[in-house]
Amino acid sequence: MSMNGPQPELLEIQQALRFSEMRFAHVLDTVHDGVISINEHQRIMIFNQGAERIFGYMRDEVIGQNMAMLLPNRFGHAHGEQIKKYGHLESHPRMMAHDRVMVMGKRKNGEEFPAEVSISSMANGSETIYTAVVRDVSDKQRVQNTLQVTEQQFRLLIAGVTDYAIYMLDLRGNVKTWNLGAQRIKGYTDAEIIGKHYSIFFSPEDIARKEPNHILETAIRDGRFAGERWQQRKDGSRFRAEVVLTILQDDQNQMIGFSIITKDVTERNRTETALQETLKREQELSMLKSRIVSMASHELKAPLSVILASAETIQTFWEKLDRDKIGRKLSLISQSVRRLTGLIDDILDLGRLQSGQVSFAPLELDFDQLCRTIIDEFRGVPEHTQTIDYRCEKSPLNLLIDEKLMRQVMTNLLSNALKYSAPASTVSVILEVKDDLAQLQIQDQGIGIPESELSLIFEPFHRAANVGGVTGTGLGLNIVYEAINLHGGTIHVASEEGVGTSFTIWLPVRASQQ
Repeated sequence: MSMNGPQPELLEIQQALRFSEMRFAHVLDTVHDGVISINEHQRIMIFNQGAERIFGYMRDEVIGQNMAMLLPNRFGHAHGEQIKKYGHLESHPRMMAHDRVMVMGKRKNGEEFPAEVSISSMANGSETIYTAVVRDVSDKQRVQNTLQVTEQQFRLLIAGVTDYAIYMLDLRGNVKTWNLGAQRIKGYTDAEIIGKHYSIFFSPEDIARKEPNHILETAIRDGRFAGERWQQRKDGSRFRAEVVLTILQDDQNQMIGFSIITKDVTERNRTETALQETLKREQELSMLKSRIVSMASHELKAPLSVILASAETIQTFWEKLDRDKIGRKLSLISQSVRRLTGLIDDILDLGRLQSGQVSFAPLELDFDQLCRTIIDEFRGVPEHTQTIDYRCEKSPLNLLIDEKLMRQVMTNLLSNALKYSAPASTVSVILEVKDDLAQLQIQDQGIGIPESELSLIFEPFHRAANVGGVTGTGLGLNIVYEAINLHGGTIHVASEEGVGTSFTIWLPVRASQQ
C-alpha cells in the first residue's frame, strides 16, 4: 500500500460525498421556495437558488454570514434570541412544521417583504442545524390587502345606501347583516334585528300563508326570487316593497345564505296609479269632447237651421204668406227654441248634479201616485202612439224622494222608451217592493242598445251608434244615473239590439234624511 497519496477507498468515499452534495444542491435548487440552513451560531450554511431569487444575494455572498443580514435591523436581535430558545427547547430532530409563520425579510437592495417561513431542526453530532423554507408572499399579501380594502369599501358602500334595504340571511332565514337603508325603510336598528327571522317583516296573514317560506323555497329552486310584496315596518305600518332575494354560495358552490335587496315602492306605485288615473281621465275628457262636438253639430245646428230658415221665409215672403203659413213657421221656431232650451237645461242640471250644487229636498211621497201622474201626462200626448202598460203591487207606496228629480228620472226613461220604440208597440212599467227596496222597471220593445255600448250608456253626451236620426242630447241617462245615486239607489240596464231595453231602478223603502 503506497503511503504517498490518498488510498483508493478514501478517494471513492470523497467522490461519492461530492456527488451526493451535488445531487443535494441540485435538489435544493429545483425547489421554488428559498431553503436556508444555519448553524447554532446563526451562520448561513445552505442557500439555494430559490433563496437567491427571493433575497437577491448570490450563494457565495451569504455562505458563512450571519442570517441577520436577511432580516430588517429591528428584527435581527429578536430573531436570534428566538433561534436560541428554539434550539434549547428541541432535544430531538424536528420535522418541517406544517404551520407557517409570517416574518418580514430584507432583500439585498434593502427592500422589506412579507414571507411565510417553516423551520425544522436536526442534530449533526454535537451541533444543531436549523433549516428554514422561505416563501415570498408579497404578491399574495398585495392581493389580500387589495381585496381587504375592496371589501371594506364595499361594506361602507352598502352600509351607506339609504334608498335600499340591503341585508343578508343565514340558511334558516335569520338576519345576519343590516344597513342604513334597511333601518330607514323598516324601522329596526341592527341591534334590534340581527338574529331575528326575516318573517318579522311580513303581516300575520302572509305568515299564516307561509309566504316567507315560499320566497326562500323559490330562491333555492331558481337561484333568486324577484317580485313585489306587502311588508310590515316595526311600527306596524305596511308598505309596498320590491324584493330581490338571491342565494349566496361559497367557493365550493355550497349555499351559505341569502342576500336581500328591498326598495319601498309605495310612493312610486301611488304616483303611477295617479298618472294612470290622470291618463284615463284625459282619455275620458277627450271622448267627452268628441261626443260634445258630435252632439253640438246635430242638436244645436238642426234647431238653429230651422229657426233661421223659418225666420228668413217669414221675412222674405211676409206679404205673400197667409196667416196659417206664418203660424206654422212660428210654431217651428217655437219648437226649435224649446229644443235648445231643453238642451241647455239638461246641461245645467247635469252640472249641478255632478258638482253637488243641485237642490235635493226629499219628502215622503206616494211614489205610485207620482208614476201614475207622469204616465197619464205621456198618454195625453198625441204623438205618442205606443201603449204604456203600468202595474203596481202596493199602493200607496210612500218613499222619501225629491219630487222634481224623480219626475225628471221618470220623464227621461219614458221619453227614451217611447222615442226608440215602434208605433203601436207596448212600453211596460212595473212598480213593486222586494226586500225593503222599491223596484221600478221600464221595458220597451224598441231598437235596443248594442252590447258593446252598454257600459257607456250612462256617460254624458254618449249616444248609441244605432240611434240613426232620432234626436237627443246624450245627457238624459247620465242625469238619471246621478239623480238615482243622490237618492241612495241603483240603476241597471239590460238590452238586446232589435228586441228592446229594460231599465231597473231600486230605491230604499225606509230612507232617512241625512
